[in-house]
Amino acid sequence: MLQELAAGHPVVGLQNLGLDWFPRWHYAVAIGYDLKKNTVILPSGREARRRVNWSFFVRTWQRANHRGLVVLPVWELPASADEKSYLGAVLGLEEAGQWEGAAAAYSKALEQWPHSTSALMGLGNSRYAIGDFTGAERAFRQAIETNPQNGAAFNNLAHVLAEQGYYAEALEMVRRAVALGGPNDLIYRQTLGEIKKLQDMDR
Repeated sequence: MLQELAAGHPVVGLQNLGLDWFPRWHYAVAIGYDLKKNTVILPSGREARRRVNWSFFVRTWQRANHRGLVVLPVWELPASADEKSYLGAVLGLEEAGQWEGAAAAYSKALEQWPHSTSALMGLGNSRYAIGDFTGAERAFRQAIETNPQNGAAFNNLAHVLAEQGYYAEALEMVRRAVALGGPNDLIYRQTLGEIKKLQDMDR
């Protein structure tokens, strides 16, 4: 929380102002802190900068298992972000069909973690969903460079290439996915069959 506040990011924290066995839930928005005075700054009602004892705040926040969140625009990373939790949050944008926002967030993630296969795959999928096949192709090729054992990257690249009519290279890529096998082997074989059909129809 202090990391985020120091970066100028307000933090929404869930507090239990009651007891463990009789909770009284309350959301507080922390906007700052003063270590010298041992206080956290919370806007509340008519008070824009209400100061609350830090120990009291932490105690009531702890009763809610330190639940909290930071809401930021997609082009800004949380100060305390780690790769796994951040990409998990971005996945929510994909699930909501917010592909432009997801692409922007994955691009931002790659500034912090440039070799993240998950971020590259997410970026490729998001670009594909908005019809940016060039951007999707670039992301999947980078994912393959980063992790040459990633069958999904070869498979997804094959889809993008086929969409652009590059059937020969698409077949080469999906065959590499099939050769790698793994839990998605049936999907790769299905992609192979689909691309063969597209190639035959295009002749």
